[in-house]
Amino acid sequence: MKLIHILLGKADPDAMGGINKVVHHLSTSQILLGYEVEVWGITETPKQVDHQHTYKLLLFTKNKNRFTLDKKLIKNLEKVPKDTVFHLHSAFRPEIYAVSRHLKIKNLKWVLTPHGGYTPVSLKKNYWFKRVYRLLFENSIINGAFAIQSLGERIDTVQSHNKVGVVPNGYELGSEYKKSYSTSGPLDICFCGRLDKYYKGLDLLFEALVLLKDKEIDVVLNLIGDGSDRDFLQNMAIENGLESVVIFHGIKTGKEKNHLIQKSDIFILTSRSEGMPTAVLESASMALPLIVTLPTNMGEYIKNASAGYVAPELTAEGIFKVIQTAASDKKTGVLEHKGTLARDMIKDSFSWPKIAKLMESNVYSKKQNKSEK
Repeated sequence: MKLIHILLGKADPDAMGGINKVVHHLSTSQILLGYEVEVWGITETPKQVDHQHTYKLLLFTKNKNRFTLDKKLIKNLEKVPKDTVFHLHSAFRPEIYAVSRHLKIKNLKWVLTPHGGYTPVSLKKNYWFKRVYRLLFENSIINGAFAIQSLGERIDTVQSHNKVGVVPNGYELGSEYKKSYSTSGPLDICFCGRLDKYYKGLDLLFEALVLLKDKEIDVVLNLIGDGSDRDFLQNMAIENGLESVVIFHGIKTGKEKNHLIQKSDIFILTSRSEGMPTAVLESASMALPLIVTLPTNMGEYIKNASAGYVAPELTAEGIFKVIQTAASDKKTGVLEHKGTLARDMIKDSFSWPKIAKLMESNVYSKKQNKSEK
């Protein structure tokens, strides 16, 4: 079976944004399963490749008119075997629609992973724009796909639920992870990702920090990343007297990012909407215990593995309660035990070879089911 992944990016596992990491590691594991795998990336800098990879990587120029494709990409479509399966990544991207349009013309088949783009909360943001876009473009991608991968999130846009196969993201265990845990000092909390007050629930997290401050519970929040809401959050910190509590580190990558994560006591993600957050998996792989909200789709995994804490409700009060518990547990050494279990959770439930096999059984096989009907 020949498989071609298409994304906006270069599948660089060190780049910001989870889709790059997912495509890189999934493709690498699929090669080990015997697939013939290519990755086609659409990017503004197609000649710059910094990461090692075992799959064939082709990069194409992102056009100013996003509903058009690089002529080289179109020419490559002419060469692929008719039984090739294309795996499209992301939602509400004109480039992905343009690819699907050409695939349809050439009678080539595709599966789709929206990476959280079809959750109810995500669809509410820019509601009217997305509603019109869906009618004009996105529904064509959905209806033409023979299968759609859910990462565990609720998908409301797909009329035929027989198309949907559930497969979470995976993560690769590295050799570097947290080995020393403190039982004194403030609770050192880490967040890594896009600074988006609504999607990532950072407004709720900051409100929870105010409640912790009022209760004289000593915490520090390290924010790794950047985004359009950075100024809003910095002003919120100043207005609420959190300047000494919240540290804005900006974008960090590689060893510098890993060091910041590993020196922390616990990782937090308070999202209102997610597909399957790679930042949580990454931190768990480094043996950090976790604090999450239910919309991260990680709650059941974390509960079953005893790998951290799940906020009982998506409110500042609910987040405050679990941080308060974690701060107390730090003093008794509980966080070390939960961190060890978090790393075990990645090994047991999220290894990339296991995820690649689940993709084969839960998603790609739907092509066969369709043809048999």
